[in-house]
Amino acid sequence: MFSVGCRKYGTLCNLKKVKLMNTDIQVKDFSQPSSYNGSSWANQAISKIKNIEQETVLQYSLLITITVVALVLRFYKLGEWSFWIEEHHSYRHSTNVTLSIENLFNIRRPFYMLSKFTLDYLGWNEFNSRIIPAIVGTITIPVIYWLTKKLFGVWVALLAATLLAISPWHLYWSQNFRFYTLFLLTFNVAFFAFFWGLEKDDIRYFILSIVFIGAAALVQGPVAVFLIPILAMYILLLKLLPFGKPPGLRSKYLVLPIVLLFIGYVVYESYNILLKGNASVISEVYYLFINQSTASFVGYANPYIMLTSVIYYIGTPLAFLALVGTIYLLKEKSRAGLFVAVGAFGLLFIFMVLTLFASTANRYVFMSLPCWIILGSVAIKEMFVGTKSFTTKIVIAGVLFSLLILSLKDPVIEDIIYYSGKDSYFYMFVIAGGMICALAPILFIWLLRAPLQNKYFLALVLSILSLTILHPILSTIMYFNFQHGHRDNWKAVAAVVKESKVDDESLFTFTPQLSDYYIGGQAGEVTASNLETAINSDKSFWLIETEGIDRQIIVGYGEWLVNHCETVGNWDQFTAGRDWRMRAHHCTPNQSNQTHIDTN
Repeated sequence: MFSVGCRKYGTLCNLKKVKLMNTDIQVKDFSQPSSYNGSSWANQAISKIKNIEQETVLQYSLLITITVVALVLRFYKLGEWSFWIEEHHSYRHSTNVTLSIENLFNIRRPFYMLSKFTLDYLGWNEFNSRIIPAIVGTITIPVIYWLTKKLFGVWVALLAATLLAISPWHLYWSQNFRFYTLFLLTFNVAFFAFFWGLEKDDIRYFILSIVFIGAAALVQGPVAVFLIPILAMYILLLKLLPFGKPPGLRSKYLVLPIVLLFIGYVVYESYNILLKGNASVISEVYYLFINQSTASFVGYANPYIMLTSVIYYIGTPLAFLALVGTIYLLKEKSRAGLFVAVGAFGLLFIFMVLTLFASTANRYVFMSLPCWIILGSVAIKEMFVGTKSFTTKIVIAGVLFSLLILSLKDPVIEDIIYYSGKDSYFYMFVIAGGMICALAPILFIWLLRAPLQNKYFLALVLSILSLTILHPILSTIMYFNFQHGHRDNWKAVAAVVKESKVDDESLFTFTPQLSDYYIGGQAGEVTASNLETAINSDKSFWLIETEGIDRQIIVGYGEWLVNHCETVGNWDQFTAGRDWRMRAHHCTPNQSNQTHIDTN
């Protein structure tokens, strides 16, 4: 009977003869690996999954599914979020830009031109302004899949595409009227094309890299400059470390890109400065990082803050797995691993050092996100294929234990605890997620029918995978349902103020541009002198309190606010231990002593 069953399902069964009641009966030896599971469809599915390298249709079916999920996430509630100040800058620049050939060669202008064309055709609103970043963010998924597949194979590519599709950091910038998804795409194509130029000994890849470096420079010129030291860092490490030398690591191939880049830079600067009268790229870099604060809402004052903020947006499990993947690839002396590790950790290191003497923000490390995801995907894949090794089993157990320890202080877990106290149904979601983490390994083990001695370690690997996927899912749910897309809720504030504000009442806010856009009229900027004048006048006024206010006003403001203002609306948010204040106050005139507000 068992022999017939084996032929029927197309499996290879390991058979033993057992003497039972003086009769020879053939029974299956369950101590050995087998793909038999009592179901032909399951058996065929497992066979296809195990041989996915040859299953082109399955590969692209999964990729299409992942891309569709990414598309849905990036367009979900796309127009619901209010603009934040940098999105308003993009809105203003897009309004003023002209559709002309000459603007194609000015920094950031191509993005604004494309946005203006889209908005003129579809209408000027939040949803339409974010269509291009959302589409570019979605397109990035199959591009990163293709780049990863060439380096590490199908499994790592599918994992990387999945993790990028659900990445909260990538989702946020895909739903942002800014150019960062386009910058990430052009930056990474240039980055990986250079690697293939070295590996394939093919000048065409170097030319492709130069073209996309130029494209990245037109999207975000000052930050694109940092691609050069990253590539130089990789070449230097190849010279110093025993990783073997790629065939394209020759002087004539390295000098040509440098010469072409230098010529392109000189031609561009000559056109930009002499003919157009614009600022040079060098001055743009100085202006962006040295001469002003690039993050009006938060400062990154030291390397530690930069490091922790980047890890928060990448996700603690994924960042830790990227470190594990880096250690494995360096141990294997993989040039591809060294290259991707330089892209991830090298760029972060540069900006951590930059915080010591310049103003910067974690969004400039955003373009390294695919490298972090690829390294983490390599770690997960290698854990799956290496479960027979005792050393690997110890490493897997250590990785899971470390992830559990790190989760105790993970910022996303802090967010969950904060919001679970406000909405009881969130507890149910966390419990459901935990059940999925527990049941998924059991289901996969049952289907794969792994040998008994490997089942427990396979369960550990699947638990790591489940945690890595569940983490961004939880973060994304909070992003959509609790944190208003990580932006102040100006639409809600505008609805309250418009309904209650009297015409002759003044309005003050730390970001008057957003107030003018959503509420209308001329809002006054919150400064110590402006607010002191309003407080000591004989007219009531409105105050929109946002996070930046305490930078301008410290002494005297809080006490007066409690005594003389009524809080009409509160839309505060909590993200990673940080309160995003957003409140509307109606303040009465000062009836007694003059109030003095100091700044410090």
